[in-house]
Amino acid sequence: TLGATRGVIARIFAVEYATLGMVAGLIGAALACLLSYILVRYFMKLPWEWDPAALALGLLGAALLTVLTGFLTTARVLGQKPLAVLRQE
Repeated sequence: TLGATRGVIARIFAVEYATLGMVAGLIGAALACLLSYILVRYFMKLPWEWDPAALALGLLGAALLTVLTGFLTTARVLGQKPLAVLRQE
């Protein structure tokens, strides 16, 4: 962190948040597929089909939402010098 520019730190944050969003999206998509399969197949007695486009859109949405939320919560930190932030922590 020390010696890095704000742009480098922002890119590091973006990669971290996007990775967290993708992991959360993958877990959510897997659980949603499982639950929808059980509901449609066993309770509604209908054939079940999965839609890769909807899953991809959900993964992308989760990643973007996580990046946006992450940057909103760290905007204060990105506006300060790294040494001042580290001294406060």
